[in-house]
Amino acid sequence: MEMNDGKIISEFFYGANIDDSILRKSSSGGVFSACAKVILKLGGIVIGAVYNEEKYLVEHIAVDTYEAIDRMRKSKYVWSDFTRSIKDIQKAIIEKRYVLFTGTPCQAAAIQKKFGYYDKLYVLDLFCHGTAEPNFFKAYLESLDYKIKEIDFRFEGKEDNYNFKYVSNDECNQEIISSWNENIFTRLYMESVVMRNVCFKCKYCEKKHVSDLTIGDFDYKDYARENGIMAKHPSIITINTPKGKYLWQTIRGEIKHRKLLKEEMIKSYFQNHSSGGVWGYNWDRKKEFEELVQNEGFEKAAIKTCYPREMVLLEKLIGKTVYLYGAGKISKRIISIKNKYFKNDINVEGIIVTERIAERSIYGIPVNILSEIDFNNINKVMVVLAVGDKFQDEIYKKLNSITKEINVIKY
Repeated sequence: MEMNDGKIISEFFYGANIDDSILRKSSSGGVFSACAKVILKLGGIVIGAVYNEEKYLVEHIAVDTYEAIDRMRKSKYVWSDFTRSIKDIQKAIIEKRYVLFTGTPCQAAAIQKKFGYYDKLYVLDLFCHGTAEPNFFKAYLESLDYKIKEIDFRFEGKEDNYNFKYVSNDECNQEIISSWNENIFTRLYMESVVMRNVCFKCKYCEKKHVSDLTIGDFDYKDYARENGIMAKHPSIITINTPKGKYLWQTIRGEIKHRKLLKEEMIKSYFQNHSSGGVWGYNWDRKKEFEELVQNEGFEKAAIKTCYPREMVLLEKLIGKTVYLYGAGKISKRIISIKNKYFKNDINVEGIIVTERIAERSIYGIPVNILSEIDFNNINKVMVVLAVGDKFQDEIYKKLNSITKEINVIKY
């Protein structure tokens, strides 16, 4: 398939590393690890993004051992400071060492522009959905109750690998894991409101990249399995230059792969990031979020943006005593936001469940079985249905059949 100006014909593959131990450490198919191993065996250096726990930021560093690339594995989704990379590459050129630089398409373009003449430099970039502003990332981490020493944006959960995990830097070293839909920062990222402004008008997202190789998640997993690539999270691999082809030929023995010929699949990786684009980027929403941050601070702006339904509900409940029906994520989220912003304004008397559960209390609020509550002895009962939409009508009817004294509010 011919991309961009026609000077180079890109080749597309999909596949995954044959080493399962590498796959377990990788976001997708472990292609970066294979490239890094080649460069390191040649006595070179690998430059990639890592999390800096002292500064609460993501930055590029250079390493020359295979063990050290562990921190570079997996996607970071936050703009990385790569200013140190200039000096690292200049030093490598003086020492005539091989270099593998890995980063976003715009970072790769900057490196190619400055050092593209150096024949021992190999540049690897990603199919990028945009990166978050470092200041928003730092504000999020500072809003947490712990100092964070480790972060994994793509922690492998029971159902999928889109979970956000961080490890606290206290004596407990506790792990906190939440899905992308539940974690505040990843929700903000998916809403595009913490995205860097330049990402909304990215000139690389629709055209052939200027790196030697481009990698990313291969989104067509069923198709991959039908063609013998059984890895849970395979990669797409794009060869952009003759150097990229040479590097691919060097590592392809470690990657079980197939050539990708389906044009509609290939085109799906080259999409517009502008407002209204197919990936949902929304410039107006980003500006609204920035105004909220300026007026109310990051933390409250984040809650209002991610959970507007909960905020509207809680504002209506000010001065009221209520029960929450349901002990799942919705109830816990409502209580958590209430404790943060409406602590003394709303009294949550209890949590109601249909059948007994292991938890006897949630955030200090007692859990009660519906059949054990005597609503006739409680004045002006208000019950909020903190359950999913598909269960609300059924529970609403059940409560109203018990007594008409209950004021039931649908979430």
